[in-house]
Amino acid sequence: MALTNFPNGIAAPGVANAVISVPLNLAQTGTKTIFTVSGQPILVRAIFGIVTTAVQAQANATKLQVVCTGLSAVDICATGDINGLTVGNLLMPITSFATALPVNLANGVGVAITPTSFVMNAGVIRLNCAASNTGQVQWYISYTGLDATGASTVVAASS
Repeated sequence: MALTNFPNGIAAPGVANAVISVPLNLAQTGTKTIFTVSGQPILVRAIFGIVTTAVQAQANATKLQVVCTGLSAVDICATGDINGLTVGNLLMPITSFATALPVNLANGVGVAITPTSFVMNAGVIRLNCAASNTGQVQWYISYTGLDATGASTVVAASS
């Protein structure tokens, strides 16, 4: 179906876009890029993950970070322990950068919560894990490009 009234296509300012990753292995005692942002700044409306392969039962302090090109990492949530999460659990930063990554959103349902939203320049969004656990998470991001030319793109990691 052709879209009309969007002179810059669906990447026009004010139009929300979504990108979904394939199920990704957890970062292994370090960081792993889950989304790459290029072009102009974006407004990240929400980012969340769904556990697709159960997480190994061992402590693992986990958080999400943004690293804009040429700058230092910024935590977009405090750490939450993903120890033993089962398939269908949700991971979603909420309310502020100081709030721990909620890991109690079980059974695929997130209660009425406010996802953490923020503006970022080109760079990466990454997962930071304190331990090396088995398990996989599929990541979702909802964002809006903030440039009138629609020159913002978000690409999900493929492995």
